[in-house]
Amino acid sequence: MSLAALLRPTKKKAAIDLALSIVWVGLFFLVPGLGIQKELPGFDLVGMVGVFFLNIVVLAGFFHPAVCGALYFFERPETKNNKKNSDAYASLFFLAVLNPVSLTLLYSGYVYFNNNVTSVPCGLDVTGFPADSPAFASGIKEGDVITSLDGSKIDTLDSFFKALSGKKPGDNVSVETQRGAFAVRLMENPENHKTVLGVSVKQRYCRR
Repeated sequence: MSLAALLRPTKKKAAIDLALSIVWVGLFFLVPGLGIQKELPGFDLVGMVGVFFLNIVVLAGFFHPAVCGALYFFERPETKNNKKNSDAYASLFFLAVLNPVSLTLLYSGYVYFNNNVTSVPCGLDVTGFPADSPAFASGIKEGDVITSLDGSKIDTLDSFFKALSGKKPGDNVSVETQRGAFAVRLMENPENHKTVLGVSVKQRYCRR
């Protein structure tokens, strides 16, 4: 059996691919704490349906090699020993490595190594502003890097939220970026009534 034949789509393979993908995506949509719920509020119903089906299609492609490998062992054909061994090795590789779980672990390992071994947290990138943002009104721009808030060093999201804790809406704070310091009057988030700076940020990493 050639590699192309091993990976060739069939109705059975496609059905298993889709079934596994639906279960996988369903868990991410339904189980709290898996992260995707944080992104869903930004979508309307049509958007959420689109995200759901797009994830199913993409994951079906990720599951396909593993499904092909598993079916090979369940439906192993009678072939010559040398060809049989090469097919078995390829199938074992597909089953053990080319599956969403292994690929997720490999990617997580890469991210951890990149963010904690070769790089260090070094501030927060400003990625956007909500309506009526006091930070935007003060002169802070998208692309700025927040490094300090009221004299407290800001290098991680935790340090950012810790610096904001204890502050109240209406308090004035000094926010330092790579372009200089800005005086910002804190606002209240109307959805959760928390004190916020009025910016969307993401973690920034710098090479050691």
